Amino acid sequence: MALYILVSGEVQGVGFRHFTRKEALQRKLVGKVRNLKNGKVEIWVDGPKPTLDEFCLVLKKGPQHAKVQDLEVQTRNENLNMTTFQISFDGENQ
Repeated sequence: MALYILVSGEVQGVGFRHFTRKEALQRKLVGKVRNLKNGKVEIWVDGPKPTLDEFCLVLKKGPQHAKVQDLEVQTRNENLNMTTFQISFDGENQ
C-alpha cells in the first residue's frame, strides 16, 4: 500500500525531510520526500498499512522546530518500486 502525503505548516527549514527519512527507515518503509515551492513537504511512502498509520501519527508531530498544521493523505494502490527511503533534492522549488 502506498500513500501520497502533503504536509503543511512550518515544515521547511526545520529538518522535516531528514526527520521523515529517519522515521521511515526505522519502520522499513520505502519512498521519498521533498520540499515544494508552495512551502509544503511532499511524501510518497510504501509499506504495510499498520506501519503507515503509525508513520502518519509521527509526521503529525514532526521534528522539534516544525509546526505541522495539516497532513493531507491519499491512498494509492500502486507500488513505488523503491528499495529505500530517500530525500529528493531535484524537486526543490517546484
